[in-house]
Amino acid sequence: RRSYKDADDAQALLERSLELSSQEMRDLYENLKVETEQRIEALHKSEQKTRFMANMSHELRTPIHGILGSLEIVKGTELDERQRLFVNTAYTSCEVMLDIINNILDFSKLKAGNMDLEIIEFSPKELVESISNIMSTMAQEKNLEVQCYIPEDIPARIKGDPTRLRQMLMNLIGNAIKFTEQGHIYTGMELREIIGNDALLRFEVRDTGIGIPVAMHKSIFESF
Repeated sequence: RRSYKDADDAQALLERSLELSSQEMRDLYENLKVETEQRIEALHKSEQKTRFMANMSHELRTPIHGILGSLEIVKGTELDERQRLFVNTAYTSCEVMLDIINNILDFSKLKAGNMDLEIIEFSPKELVESISNIMSTMAQEKNLEVQCYIPEDIPARIKGDPTRLRQMLMNLIGNAIKFTEQGHIYTGMELREIIGNDALLRFEVRDTGIGIPVAMHKSIFESF
């Protein structure tokens, strides 16, 4: 009798174990199913966002090209020095907007690890001067002075990615203007060294604003 009871107990234990295992498998399946559906939904949303951004960037190019065309006509008319400065600033600002729109999908490229830097020839002097002119217009509203210093030893032409460099400098200068109530914004360049065909340039943005607390120095630029 004891052996039969032991066998019954073992059978019951086995059935209970199988039942628990089956339930765990069902729970695991349901969890995987839910997670898979969530990932598919997120992917669809991401694809929709990408398509929306692509369509939006296309639509925005049209009016900006219209503005650029109008400014080209105005540039061909008789203008005094002050008017020409404003027209050139507006024209350069539109070009910057086109750069931003052309790179509006960079975020998705970054997430996929597919971001490539351009290597094209440009003038660092002209780049920094044009940025300073654009930002000077913004700074005038707060009566801030935008200073620009470019040493004579800076190479006339270099190869690199002027669009990314412009984005970084304009973000830094824009923040400087935003958090500076009086004084000036300084933008400068320095030639650190030339080794063969490679030049190491240092770009600097300084301001007389409130600054960044030391405790935030390591974290403030993480998302960028």
